[in-house]
Amino acid sequence: AQERGLAATFMAKPSESEPGSGGHIHLSLQDGRGEPALGVGGSLSEPGRSFLAGLLSHTPELTLLHAPLVNSYRRLQPGSFAPVNVCWSGDNRTAMVRVLGGAATRFEFRLPGADMNPYLSFAAVLAAGLEGIDRRLAPPPPIAGSAYGKELPTVPGDLGEATALFAGSALAAQALTPAVHAHLVALARKERDEHRRAVTGWQLRR
Repeated sequence: AQERGLAATFMAKPSESEPGSGGHIHLSLQDGRGEPALGVGGSLSEPGRSFLAGLLSHTPELTLLHAPLVNSYRRLQPGSFAPVNVCWSGDNRTAMVRVLGGAATRFEFRLPGADMNPYLSFAAVLAAGLEGIDRRLAPPPPIAGSAYGKELPTVPGDLGEATALFAGSALAAQALTPAVHAHLVALARKERDEHRRAVTGWQLRR
């Protein structure tokens, strides 16, 4: 970037007129024998169904770990090929989770932006999925067609909403330890409060 006179950025949405920058996670699991645990060829095993159900069920309260900044939520807009609804499908880039085939079934988790901390985002995916396996949850049916405009559960719409859900998440405190959970809540609230004090060019133009 420097050689071209540019600056690299990991902002999720650096431009109003351009698509956002995602940090999608592609995930597959193996059992103790080294066999595919989520399924094969795009089909879902029982653990795969439960992992998927946990990921769908718990992602709203853990969204902060996938979208940690005010700007993160500029990317998560309807019609942007970034997910806003909690759903899954096959080869469908409007769904939050794509279930894909091959020798081992894998998930493409499309919520995280380029600004996420990968360690925290991976931890959130694993905590949600393993909770689904422990509780033997069942996923809803896959969606058909565009996920936008459907009556579906949604991810938080801004940092304030995401912070409130994360602060009340027992799963987050259990998976990350109460001390780390409290620290991340404090960081998010500081980011939220800094944004509330800022006067932007958009506000002045309005």
